[in-house]
Amino acid sequence: MYAKKVDNITLVYPPYAQRVVSPPTISPPMGLCSLAASLLKGGFKVKIIDANVEHLDNKEVVRRIKEDRPQAIGISCIFTATYNSTKDLAAQLKKETDIPIIVGGNQATAMSRHLIEDENIDFVIKGEGEISLVNLLNNLNASIEELKKIRALVFRQGKEIISSPEQEYVRQLDEIPLPPYQLFPMQRYSEYNISCSRGCPFDCTFCASKVVFGRGIRLRSVDNVIAELELLVSRYGIKPLVFYDDFFTANRAYVNELMDKMIAKKWDLKWRCATRVNLTSTNVISKMKEAGCQLIKYGVESGSPDILNTIKKGIARPEIKRALEVTKAARMPYSTFFMIGNRGENLETVKESFRLIKELDIEQASFAITVPLPGTELAQSLIKDGILDYRTIDWDLLLPLHLIDREYEKYSADLAQKWCQLTPAKILELGKIGALICKMNIFLKTLEKKVKRQDALAQFFALAKEFFKNPVLFVKAAGMYTSI
Repeated sequence: MYAKKVDNITLVYPPYAQRVVSPPTISPPMGLCSLAASLLKGGFKVKIIDANVEHLDNKEVVRRIKEDRPQAIGISCIFTATYNSTKDLAAQLKKETDIPIIVGGNQATAMSRHLIEDENIDFVIKGEGEISLVNLLNNLNASIEELKKIRALVFRQGKEIISSPEQEYVRQLDEIPLPPYQLFPMQRYSEYNISCSRGCPFDCTFCASKVVFGRGIRLRSVDNVIAELELLVSRYGIKPLVFYDDFFTANRAYVNELMDKMIAKKWDLKWRCATRVNLTSTNVISKMKEAGCQLIKYGVESGSPDILNTIKKGIARPEIKRALEVTKAARMPYSTFFMIGNRGENLETVKESFRLIKELDIEQASFAITVPLPGTELAQSLIKDGILDYRTIDWDLLLPLHLIDREYEKYSADLAQKWCQLTPAKILELGKIGALICKMNIFLKTLEKKVKRQDALAQFFALAKEFFKNPVLFVKAAGMYTSI
C-alpha cells in the first residue's frame, strides 16, 4: 500500500536519451511549471528535478529521490527523446524504492496503454494533468471504483488495464497559479518560455497539439501573462523569451493588448514566436516588433497544393505570399518551416516547395523530415494501414535534438521512405538542397539591388563556404535552382 496520506511529490523531467546531446538553449519545462503551481495550490509540497538542465543521468536522479524520500514521483514523458529514458528511470526507481510512479505528458498521453504495460509504472495521466494529478494524490489509496472516477487516469488491476473517462481540461487558465520558479534552477536556463494559450482548432495531420490540449483555443488573460513576465524579469533578469503558442496571432485584439502592455513596461525583452500564415496583418506585426519581437516562424510545410491538402494544413499559396509580404513590409525577420516526406511526397512535390522559395524570395527556410508523432492523425493512419508499429520504433532516434553516434535525422528518413516516394538518401539530400536554394536565391536577388558591398560580400563568402563544405551537393543545388 502507498502512504495513507500523500502530502509531497517530486516531479522529474528525465534526461534525454543518452545518444542525444542537450540543446544549447534550454528553458524551464512548462508542463512541470504548471503542475507544480497546481500542486502547491492543492496543499502539496513539491520538489523539482530537471535532469537535462543539470546534466544528470538516471542514476543520479534515483539517488536524489532516495535522499528526499517523496511519497509520490511524477515523470514528464513529453516527447520521443524522453520515452525510453522515462521507462529506464521507472525501472531503476522500482528496484530501490516502493514509491508510486506517475507518468504524464504528450508522449505518455498518446502511448498510455504501452506505458502502463510496464510493471514499473503505476499510473499514467493523459492530457492536461493539473486537475487529475491533484485528484489522484488525494485518492491514492482509494478503492478501484473510486480511482475509476478520476478522469484521464490509466492504471492496472491485476492484468487488466483500466482507462477512466477522457481528460478534464482547465477551462479558465488563469486559475492555474503563476509558476513557482523558485523551485527550478533558474540560473541554468538560457531563455524563458511562456504560453498564452492552449488548444488548436486546426486539423494538421502531423501535429500532436490536440493530443494533449484538445480542439478549440483557451486564452490566459493578458494581465496574467504580464504578471508572469513581471515575475521573471524582476526576479531573474532579462533573457531571450519564446512564446510557445501554436499560433501566437490567433486573436489579434488579444495580441494588440498584450503588445501595448509589454511596450508600456519598457522591459527591452527580445523574443520570438510562431504563427500561421493566414493569421497575420501588418499592424499587428509592426506592434509586435515595437514590443521586442525579433523573429516570427511560419509553418509553410510545402509548396505543393496536393501535399497541403493531404496534411490538412488549411492554407494556400496566396495566403503564404500575403503573409510574407506583410511581414517584410513591417521589416520583421522571419523564418519558414518546410517538411519533406509526407504521404504522397515525391520529387516533383518537393520541387514545388523549392519553386515557392524562389518565387516569393523567402529569406530563411529550414527543412525537416516528416515524423509520425504518437497520437496524430498521420500516425494513426499509418498504423491502420499496417505501415507503422509503435513497438518497433526506436524512440531515441525519431525526433532527435542532436545525435552523437549517427547522421542527424537518418532514422526519420528511413521511416519516411515507407510512406513516400523518395529514398532515405534522397530525403536527406533534398533537405540540404532546399536550404542551399534559399541562400542562393537571396544572394542573386541581392545582386539585383543596390545594397552595401559588404553585405553582398558576406553572402558570397557564406555561399563559398557551403561550396567547399560539399561541392557535389552545391552543384546539385545550383542545377536544381536553375531548373525550377
